[in-house]
Amino acid sequence: SSDVCSSDLQDKFIDELYRVADLRAVRIISIQSGEIISSEELQAQVIDVNLEADYISLLNFIRDILDGERLVSLEKFSAEYVAGRIIACELSFKIFSTEP
Repeated sequence: SSDVCSSDLQDKFIDELYRVADLRAVRIISIQSGEIISSEELQAQVIDVNLEADYISLLNFIRDILDGERLVSLEKFSAEYVAGRIIACELSFKIFSTEP
């Protein structure tokens, strides 16, 4: 069913977020997945991510996710300075997949 496919896509994307965060020295605070929006050919889902990183790590993390193997858009972005060189950041990625 398409539900299985969607949750598989979501799980793979979340795995990718953790993998890239580890690679780029980004600390993920939380990840929350939104509802799946389906149209004729396409499914989309928003994944909200809270994280902390320095500027360069954050830049590389976002670049890696957007340049990954699937269609992803950055829907929302907010950042605030925490301490030292660390930025707290809220990101909303939208991931897309085709219906099976």
